[in-house]
Amino acid sequence: MLASIKSEFRKLITVRSTYILSGIALAYMIFYNFYIVGFRVGHHLIYSPSNPHYLMVEVSRAGSIAAPILLSSIIAVLLMAHEYRYNTIMYTLTNSNSRNKSLFAKVVAVTGLTIVFALIVEILSPLLALFGAHVDHLHLAHQIFYYRNFFGRVMFYSWAYGMIGLLLVVLFRNIVASIVALFFIPVTIEPLIGLLLSDHMKQYLPFTALTNVLNNGLLVNVPGQLSAVRSAITVVVYLVIGWVIAWILFLRRDAS
Repeated sequence: MLASIKSEFRKLITVRSTYILSGIALAYMIFYNFYIVGFRVGHHLIYSPSNPHYLMVEVSRAGSIAAPILLSSIIAVLLMAHEYRYNTIMYTLTNSNSRNKSLFAKVVAVTGLTIVFALIVEILSPLLALFGAHVDHLHLAHQIFYYRNFFGRVMFYSWAYGMIGLLLVVLFRNIVASIVALFFIPVTIEPLIGLLLSDHMKQYLPFTALTNVLNNGLLVNVPGQLSAVRSAITVVVYLVIGWVIAWILFLRRDAS
């Protein structure tokens, strides 16, 4: 089992796509948090820098968090999708005496990847924003930042997105279909389904609930919206159901 887990981590750190996508995520964080949130705030004020929650509001916005986390989920997709694309999945399965171990090793590797990504985002985002404000000679009010709450939300958001990405690969076994679904479902399919549902019921859609984990109740509780905890439970229920189906298919289907 340990050998399978080491093998998956070795795959992560020895493919170019991991470093390319990580570099893009870092560049995005520098652009958004340093330039937009920090440096440009003095020229284009949306939230007053005198607000003690300015950094908390800006850094926790979906634009600051979602993009780099999405890139980490694409790395999770490629971890397994490349094996189907180049038909090397058979080597992974034959090197282990159990398909369960092979699948579990990938889950562990993606979990480790998403935790590292979440920590990088959580640490760099506020620091880059502060540095950008400092470069622009902007004096912020004393900032109140709920680190524990923020860190927990981003950690769950990153992990859940990575698990969804890996789940799509196990279901589709195709790199293009998996990545397209990862982009297409939250942007197109869920909004269309949401038009058929009430404002309350649409909060139980998977990606909507995942976004609510990140935003709802961090600073203000919006009446009628699901709490972050209930939204997280909703996402977990979707993941459990999806992974039970994926696990059964992974055990029963041919590898090719």
